[in-house]
Amino acid sequence: MASAASCSINACGRPRRAARGWSKCSRRITRSRRGSFLAVLKKFGAQDGLLSFPMPGYTLAIDFPVTDGMLEFLDTLDAMVLKRGGRVYLAKDARMSPETFRAMYPNLGNWQAAKSSADPENRFSSSLSRRLRMTE
Repeated sequence: MASAASCSINACGRPRRAARGWSKCSRRITRSRRGSFLAVLKKFGAQDGLLSFPMPGYTLAIDFPVTDGMLEFLDTLDAMVLKRGGRVYLAKDARMSPETFRAMYPNLGNWQAAKSSADPENRFSSSLSRRLRMTE
């Protein structure tokens, strides 16, 4: 297992909603007594990629050391992010469930159509695409 896990929060361009979400996540992290060794706040504009992570608003990336119960804890944070219309950054994810992925990435169907057109025999895949069942 990697030495760190990551939770990224993107608040969909609604500053008040984002502030409430970050506040709730922060309280949840504090109550868990899990320390983060790195946090990065970025502002994004609109993107038009089929599975693009950025959306208008802010993202807060929080990295935690892997400890007992961390994966379940990140599932809890995923649910909080999803509730606020955010998403987890696929390039840094190694544990999100296929169900959470589908809920966070509404353009999946468009990506699947493009993938099917470019690769009709489904010869190309990655560990990420298989884990998240992206072509199903």
